Amino acid sequence: MPAETTDRFRLTTALRAALRAGAELLLPEAREDLRTALGTGLASSRGVPLTDATPGEPDLYYTLFAQWLGEALDVPIDTARLRGALARQPARYLDPVHRACHACLAARVDAAPRLRLLCGMPRVVLAGLRDPYALFIGALTLEQCGLRPCWFALAWWAPWNWGTAPQAAAVLAVQSLAGAALNRGPRAQAWLLEQRVAAGGFRCSPAAPAADLLSTATARFALALAGWEDTDDETRRLAAFVDACRAPDGLWAGHPGLSRGDVEYTFYALLALGCPQIGLPRRDPPR
Repeated sequence: MPAETTDRFRLTTALRAALRAGAELLLPEAREDLRTALGTGLASSRGVPLTDATPGEPDLYYTLFAQWLGEALDVPIDTARLRGALARQPARYLDPVHRACHACLAARVDAAPRLRLLCGMPRVVLAGLRDPYALFIGALTLEQCGLRPCWFALAWWAPWNWGTAPQAAAVLAVQSLAGAALNRGPRAQAWLLEQRVAAGGFRCSPAAPAADLLSTATARFALALAGWEDTDDETRRLAAFVDACRAPDGLWAGHPGLSRGDVEYTFYALLALGCPQIGLPRRDPPR
């Protein structure tokens, strides 16, 4: 990939690299089972991959996760079926989250996503005033649709307090992508490392009783962007936690012991496993 393209889609490139690295760590049988389950890459409202015989329309939120997974596992995208699903769910009738997913999916099948995206972005930005994770997701959506977020400007967003691991991870990731030497990045990193559970994984907050897969994946991704490297023992314990979250249906769930998984948590599982491969060098802030 050309250097200019890599720089422009830096966050998207890191996500794709982590997912592909995570997929390559799976046993061949598990990888093939996932490829078969994903099928055409469309997902139900429960996050389970759809088949041709499944009634109802796909859920665009889960379908976006399914598309990312399909790309990491080299599952061909049924673009005609995806276009049909998007056409039957017009963006103007969707909530901001699903509208953003609609735009990202439209970009994957060469539809024109920018107008749909811009309709939902003001509410995402307003949510970002209170929640850095919402702003991080909004910036990722911009990248997916071919627009370039100004990471350095986002790094100065205030007040950016956090109370959960995904929020602290968002602060640390934005700081790392911007290359900005601000106090919030090191503080977020230290706070995240305090949420590491001895048995493996990261908890959502100091009050959480156990680790969960969402917090683990987001924390690992942000720490990798910041250049953090786990010890071999920490890597083994995290892999054991991710393995424990795999449900009997072959997908991953948010916590160990659940009977059903979905494509969203399967995405987080591969992200958590592949994160050590995507550490990015820190850049100097623009003058």
